[in-house]
Amino acid sequence: MVQVDSDHYSSKYQTAERFQLYYHLFKTIIDLNPVNALEIGIGSGVLTHLLRQNGVIVTGADFDPSLKPEIIADIRKLPFEEDVFDTVIASQVLEHIPFSDVNVALKEMCRVAKRYCIITVPFNQHNVTFYCSTKVNKYLGFRGLLNRIIDKYGSFCVNYGISKSSTTFVADGEHQWEIGYRDYPIDSVRSVILEYAEIISEFRIPLSPYHYLFVLKKR
Repeated sequence: MVQVDSDHYSSKYQTAERFQLYYHLFKTIIDLNPVNALEIGIGSGVLTHLLRQNGVIVTGADFDPSLKPEIIADIRKLPFEEDVFDTVIASQVLEHIPFSDVNVALKEMCRVAKRYCIITVPFNQHNVTFYCSTKVNKYLGFRGLLNRIIDKYGSFCVNYGISKSSTTFVADGEHQWEIGYRDYPIDSVRSVILEYAEIISEFRIPLSPYHYLFVLKKR
């Protein structure tokens, strides 16, 4: 049974925060320099389009046939041989299956990946975000070291989150779990991941703190 109707990915879905997620996924994946990639849960297709525009051969897999993926598949049982894809991506997918099945999904992702997996999952806290930009137009005459400092540190974002660790998550028909609640602390998610992969990096998406990204290297 499909949890999310295809109409969900209409223009209302494409928010500024969502494009922050696309950007950081895209940049993270491109920095890994993959020749090919598997995207599980193709959603609106924006990430696939960006990757293909930059030379990555992307195969899209989704549980929902109405989204017209290349492969109709469940993340818990992927129809591929081992070590097929340089990078395997599952963005905002794992929360749609029971937390007790996340280990099966991660095992499958790592099985079909040659080296890397990228996942993002919801991190639900009461967040306050502070953003400061110090970008200065280069035509104002800044040169040399000052210009390089401005280019490198021209903006920063600070997220302050108050945990919901005292609250029990209630499944809403789409999400089965989210990080930040009593039953799903982030350390529990890390523990499941570490059974199958090394965590290379992890971070909250700037300006979209509900999204949390992990970069994994298969063992």
